[in-house]
Amino acid sequence: MPAHAFESRLHDMLMEDVPDQARALMGAYTTASDYLRRNVYEEIRATEPDLTDHGPRHIENIQNNILRLLLDAD
Repeated sequence: MPAHAFESRLHDMLMEDVPDQARALMGAYTTASDYLRRNVYEEIRATEPDLTDHGPRHIENIQNNILRLLLDAD
């Protein structure tokens, strides 16, 4: 499942549930997500080497699992 599938589904759900706020919420998500990818995920491994992998690929895997759960719930 492509990494962008989660963001696409999130956008669709926001448009469906809160269309007047969807653009602002998606913008906030994108800003936070970009910041985390650039500044945080790889630092977790460097700071806490005993934790499991929290790199970008791991986070994308989690998002894809969330998406599968959401699609199963529909």
